[in-house]
Amino acid sequence: MIIALLLSLTGTTLSGMTLLAVEEGQGPLAGILSMEQTADDSAREMPDNLRDDGHEYEEHESEGSSEVVESVHSAFTYLSLALVALHILGVLASSFAHRENLVRAMFTGQKGLRMKTRKPRKPPGEGHRLSHLLR
Repeated sequence: MIIALLLSLTGTTLSGMTLLAVEEGQGPLAGILSMEQTADDSAREMPDNLRDDGHEYEEHESEGSSEVVESVHSAFTYLSLALVALHILGVLASSFAHRENLVRAMFTGQKGLRMKTRKPRKPPGEGHRLSHLLR
């Protein structure tokens, strides 16, 4: 579960940085993606006789790639939320099944309270120094 959460959060983060770079031209990936777009733009602007790589360059807007990245980002976001909800439900189910307060253990660092062994409580009057006088 933890590995799935980490992978999902990594996907959310990377797709979010990519989306920011594509839509706003900002963030840590903006320089990399702008260099790729510049290379694509210059290849599209070349006359057909100068293109020697054999590929046909179609005009495409960054809107299409932006929509794809946005849908990937949304999918990772909803996956992360679902995994967090499942994790919380699992903690609650495990707490009830094992009769432990795991939520408290997350904050205190102690999984269970150490039960102090108490002597059984004696009725009033017994065990007192002067209890033999009360009889």
